Amino acid sequence: MSFLGATAQPICHLKIKGIVLDGETNQPFEGVSVFLKEFNVGTVSDAKGRFELSKLCEGEHEVVYSFLGYKTYVAKYKLTEETVYDRVLLHTDTCVLESVTIYGIKAENQATYTTAVLDGKSLEKTRGLSLADALKELPGVEVYRTGTSIAKPVIHGMYGNRVLMLNAGLRQEGQQWGNEHAPEIDPFVSDKLAVIKGASVVRYGSDAIAGVVVVEPRKMPLERGVFGEMNLVGMGNNRQGTASAILEGKLGEKIPLQWRFQGTYKKAGNAKTPQYYLANTGFEEKNFSYSLAYNKKWFESNLFYSQFNTTLGIFSGAHIGSLADLQTAINRTRPAVTSHFSYDIQRPFQHVEHELVRLKLAAKIYALGKVGLQLGRQFNDRSEFDLLRSSQANLRKDNPQLQFKLTTHSVDAYFEHKPVAKLNGSFGVAYIRQSNVWQGRFLIPNFISNAYGIFATEKWVHRKFEAELGIRYDQKNIDVYTNGNGLVQKTPHFFSQTVATIALAYMLRENLTLRADFGTTWRPPTVNELYSKGLHHGAAAIENGNPTIRPEKAYKAVVSLENRGEKYKSSLVFYYNHIQDYIYLKPDLLLVQTTRGAFPSFTYSQINARFFGTDAMTDFQLTKAFQLIWKGAVVLARNETENQYVPFVPPFRYSGTLRYSPHFNQFLKKHQAYVGVSCARVEKQHRVPENADYMPPPPAYTLFGAEMGADIVFGKYTVVCSLEINNLFDVSYRDYMNRFRYFNDEMGRNVVFRMKMPLTFRY
Repeated sequence: MSFLGATAQPICHLKIKGIVLDGETNQPFEGVSVFLKEFNVGTVSDAKGRFELSKLCEGEHEVVYSFLGYKTYVAKYKLTEETVYDRVLLHTDTCVLESVTIYGIKAENQATYTTAVLDGKSLEKTRGLSLADALKELPGVEVYRTGTSIAKPVIHGMYGNRVLMLNAGLRQEGQQWGNEHAPEIDPFVSDKLAVIKGASVVRYGSDAIAGVVVVEPRKMPLERGVFGEMNLVGMGNNRQGTASAILEGKLGEKIPLQWRFQGTYKKAGNAKTPQYYLANTGFEEKNFSYSLAYNKKWFESNLFYSQFNTTLGIFSGAHIGSLADLQTAINRTRPAVTSHFSYDIQRPFQHVEHELVRLKLAAKIYALGKVGLQLGRQFNDRSEFDLLRSSQANLRKDNPQLQFKLTTHSVDAYFEHKPVAKLNGSFGVAYIRQSNVWQGRFLIPNFISNAYGIFATEKWVHRKFEAELGIRYDQKNIDVYTNGNGLVQKTPHFFSQTVATIALAYMLRENLTLRADFGTTWRPPTVNELYSKGLHHGAAAIENGNPTIRPEKAYKAVVSLENRGEKYKSSLVFYYNHIQDYIYLKPDLLLVQTTRGAFPSFTYSQINARFFGTDAMTDFQLTKAFQLIWKGAVVLARNETENQYVPFVPPFRYSGTLRYSPHFNQFLKKHQAYVGVSCARVEKQHRVPENADYMPPPPAYTLFGAEMGADIVFGKYTVVCSLEINNLFDVSYRDYMNRFRYFNDEMGRNVVFRMKMPLTFRY
């Protein structure tokens, strides 16, 4: 039989696959109709936004994507290969919104930039910890400590003023310049913590050289009724108890008012190393917040108020009476100051109060887009109580030797235009005014600062590719007031900079995304870097400013690869950050005797530096029962000015967790019971400048841990319980990133119990 002249059969085994995202939040969009017009067939996107049209023939096909309240999107595909992948964004249709109620103000779209998020079960396992210790669960984030109770997040080897924190949409403005000044943020207010590692300065302004920490209050309730939860945490080492509760609700459809009340109480005593208690390391924390939201079809408003109040003891063994005693303390294997367990907080200690209020307003202009206004006020009151020579004076707790009162007012206004030819963009202005007043012993002078910023961004999305460009101009004026010969002298400082960023993302295949961020960032010097002079008692150090210090300017590149499947998720991040005029606190290798005791001395200095490295994470479901989680981080930093290493950079770290969830028993399976073991390894930091510190870096260490937990179901309610043991074998060690490593070991074995209970009342 001859086939000459026969008509070729069409190829009809081709596919169109992809993911549908909400163009307002960039989250997976479930239930979207995906319709193939010429054949009158289609499907809907699943819970992860995914869809698939199969058994298609070669040629052109027109697919219609639609969902109630969103603009219909029509895409044309020319099929020549086996499978075509697409990434579709649907945007709200302002013509339809008259009949649709929109609740809350959407979170800012951050998907183009390299971002790590802590939420769900991962966040629950950190409840009761400080914000920095919670963020440590994310790859590429470490912790810089002052003792056991004060911690600051470290992103890609940098911390302090190079990590910008957004609290409820406002730049957190406390006395964050101090290495022993922990962020005054209660993690319980949020159900999601995010770290933006890319060059995202255009969105947020100066100081984001390392990255941005985003703590946004959880979304307001959408259903009528009263809802909430209670979290209880107990820790064995320092006998810490934590209770945090949230109550929230919605009045009804006629009065679309949503409300929330939240409060947290923590109390801890002296921490214990494997060999001894650490005197005066207890703390007490009292926090609360409330929020109100009123939303209509075209208008959105949200009022948020919070207070953070803490009293922190400072390890007594870090405050030494004489130079000889200080040198002896550094050389000792255990502190000379002995202690027992106690909840009492004596001198030296800190008391900090931070108040924040924020009002958000937004309105839809149907023909143009959306306008928004954000007003904020923060007040930070920090008191530091020194250890005095008089035992009678030490009993008083109402006369701080150093007090700072910082008041911050901020205004942010923006306009987001409607999508035009696949472009989404915004522009805005920002203004921040600060005034700082000190009393008592001198450390930094009074100042008033005014900062102005203007920015514009545009984002372009086309199927599997997206790009975002941004440009920003910032100006900061600081007036410093000092006393000399009985006269007040005003010294003005002026700093300004224009920066730009570009972020790219490309979906290589359905679950694999490549991202690349490039940009310039900057940071003006803070008043303490310019003018500090004297004893910083909380840090147990003499600190000296440098009035000639210039702003830092950084050139940053971040490339990441993210893989997310049903049984696995992983991320691999590479970064390079070149910083001109990098500011750091350089050890003077000099011990200074003062009336308060003897302390090591440090001076602010500048160099050109480069930071580069990688962080990685993988979460793999090996079988139905076994889950493996691994993460690691490598940070390298060079002092290009002096051709040596940069001090106080985290050593190499990696950790792994193996978790077992039994499936052989239906009862255990129903309650999601699990057990697990973990191991963390921290190498010795060999990459330090020679003869540039008071003691060499401590040795490497390995810590093991164990955990177990379950979601206990009682009818419609679920109580989440967990038990974990940190430092399982009670290993004695010191960490290079703890400023008190000169004086004491780290905390020993710690048993932690957590329980979360729902509170729900419908009406």
